[in-house]
Amino acid sequence: MAGPSTNGSGQIVKREPTRTEIAKHKQDGLIRLLQGMGPEIARALPKHITADRIARIAMTAIRTTPHLDECSPASFVACVLSSAQLGLEVNTPMGQAYLIPRKNKDGQYECTLMVGYQGLLALVDRAGCVSERNFFIVHDGDTFDYEYGLNPNITHKPCARPGAMTHGYATAKLTNGGRAFLVMTKSEIDARRARGANGPAWRTDYESMTKKTLAREFCKWLPKSAEMAMAVSIDEGTERGRAVSEGTSSEVIDVLASAGLTENANDNRFDADTGEVLGDPTPEELKEAGAA
Repeated sequence: MAGPSTNGSGQIVKREPTRTEIAKHKQDGLIRLLQGMGPEIARALPKHITADRIARIAMTAIRTTPHLDECSPASFVACVLSSAQLGLEVNTPMGQAYLIPRKNKDGQYECTLMVGYQGLLALVDRAGCVSERNFFIVHDGDTFDYEYGLNPNITHKPCARPGAMTHGYATAKLTNGGRAFLVMTKSEIDARRARGANGPAWRTDYESMTKKTLAREFCKWLPKSAEMAMAVSIDEGTERGRAVSEGTSSEVIDVLASAGLTENANDNRFDADTGEVLGDPTPEELKEAGAA
């Protein structure tokens, strides 16, 4: 940052930080927070991924995702720890999970965690209960029939010139030798869409979002791990606008406390010349501000 300026008498004059300086300060603050989260991330992680990799990926997300650095530390920490517990990489081309900044009812950005389609599939595979799983879209003109009950069966023969989508379905071969399938009509898919955030992905890639909806619903019926159950709960909560940090956990509070932060630490003032985080204004400062 630039050094302090002086007036005509040579006195140091404090200046207001620029928007760029404020943004960089918030970004640096979240990165420092991440750097101190190593032990908490390591405790949460499954064996196939390291705490360093999760931290590096999250740092990249801070630098490349607009408004993520404006999110409250509590929401950011909660989402990073949750993604670590699930063992899912955020904001990468793998499409496993995403840190998404969204404004709350007060107009402040909160970090939300959205589990992607590939993330759900990774958790299903990791649970070890399914040897094969597939997701299909049925179109008008296809030959399609299914039957539940004691003799469940499903038949699908796509036509050469598919029309509009009518159904989506998921099938799985279980490691115990069993088979399972789930069918959802387009109206059922749209009802799930209406219950959630109804984001732009539904308008640009409807069939992929249908497959994600099928995967999430199917996970409820499959033999599941704790991570699968957690992922479904988080993803449904995100679609309904519920923050991961609601009912802030003791782990999140401990991480913030160790960094000397509170849940609203992004609102702290700081010295534009030194970068020092300042506390609440003193009575004298408030008095001077009022006089000014």
